[in-house]
Amino acid sequence: PYFDFDNEAFGRLGVRALAERGRKRLSLVAPPRSHTYSRHMTYGFSDEAALMGLPFEVAETVTSDSGGEAVEAAIAAGFALPNPPDGILVGSTTAAMATIAGAEGSGRVLGRDFAVVAKEAIAVLRRFRQDILIVREDVGRAGEFLAHALVAQIEKRDWADRQGLEVPVKVEPGR
Repeated sequence: PYFDFDNEAFGRLGVRALAERGRKRLSLVAPPRSHTYSRHMTYGFSDEAALMGLPFEVAETVTSDSGGEAVEAAIAAGFALPNPPDGILVGSTTAAMATIAGAEGSGRVLGRDFAVVAKEAIAVLRRFRQDILIVREDVGRAGEFLAHALVAQIEKRDWADRQGLEVPVKVEPGR
């Protein structure tokens, strides 16, 4: 049994949300490349951006697991270059906050100069910034699913639905 979040769908959904808001140069702060879900997220992001004809980049020096200071510094450095990204997809809450801090530190305003789509498992990002775009990951649903699978295994019951996949379908807009 397993339960997972569809990170390819997250990547695609994020690109579409950014494009709908007029963003033209996209960037991804992905999970570490050694993780399978990083490959899924990167593929969904890059394929959807390419299909829409939008230039994109994947952060090279930091990941969504990097420390906040490192992400903030990398984003600030990117915003100091000509033609910085104006739409950023981020794979974690901490990296999203650091991404916004790095961009804002360079004088940019979230919602006006750039947009961020972030995956969130625990509702904290709206308390940080109202204009962030959020895709929720329901970790409670995952835990419940796996608990039922474990009980079925212990009781040696046949449990037909042994695999689950949460497919995100909406981006919660900012204010």
